[in-house]
Amino acid sequence: MKIIIFIFLLVSTVFGYEQSYIKIAKTSNKNTLLSVNSRFAEIGVPVKYSYTDAKYLIYAGPYNDEESAKEGLEIIKTYFPGAFIVKSEDTQRVIKQKDSQSKNIPRKGDDNFFVGLDLGYSNSISNHIGKEGSVVAKAPYEDFGNYGLDLGYEFKNGIFCTLGYSQIINGDIIMDNIYLSLNYKFLTYYNFSPYFGLFVGNSYLKWNMYPIENPTSFNDQSTSVLTGAQFGVSYPINNEISLSLAYRVAAMDHVSTLKTQIQGNSVINSSELHHKRLDNILFGIQYKF
Repeated sequence: MKIIIFIFLLVSTVFGYEQSYIKIAKTSNKNTLLSVNSRFAEIGVPVKYSYTDAKYLIYAGPYNDEESAKEGLEIIKTYFPGAFIVKSEDTQRVIKQKDSQSKNIPRKGDDNFFVGLDLGYSNSISNHIGKEGSVVAKAPYEDFGNYGLDLGYEFKNGIFCTLGYSQIINGDIIMDNIYLSLNYKFLTYYNFSPYFGLFVGNSYLKWNMYPIENPTSFNDQSTSVLTGAQFGVSYPINNEISLSLAYRVAAMDHVSTLKTQIQGNSVINSSELHHKRLDNILFGIQYKF
């Protein structure tokens, strides 16, 4: 009799558990669905979705036992803290069993290319270093307005790269930068996609004015290698247009040499003006095509 009861309890445990799903997110943007699907496919989490009332409801599952559902929830919560387990009977009304790996899921077409326009504020502090004698130079303005243009390509795994150009200008200085960037977009959360990237390129600086009156000589142009990092977040308006807000920091080594000579004196005074760092706050708009 005890054996029969044990077998009954075992069968009930194994076969009596109702299938469950994990509700991940709700979004109106197809790219969010694709981003979730791509990321979770890499870690082996099965994703399903439904489309109702112009919203994508995204689920993981089904899970056939409580233990596997809890393990799945623990993984998913690292990406979506608001995820929770729902029973199969609660989801069957909306889930139409569209496996995200099947041909029924909407796919990205050829809209992986994008162009972007950035506008923003920049700051670059100059350092005046005396070499010989004494030179009193007017420090250039540290605050700049800037704009930038980007052409980029986004891969399905969250990586995107850009070829960019930016011009930073104030009354004293013009700085032109051209660069390549490699970026990683993290998992979308409530339609916001944070990203991080590194870039390298070339920077060209030109002075619009002399920092001292009547210099004997002044090297008013400089070129430098440009390297840096950027942190940002993007938000899609629709399938083609996204907005972004980013902070970018760049390192360079621009040097402008000053020389002066007092009339009737053979002594040459010299110094250098250095620009080594550039900070940017950028607001951008991107169009995918």
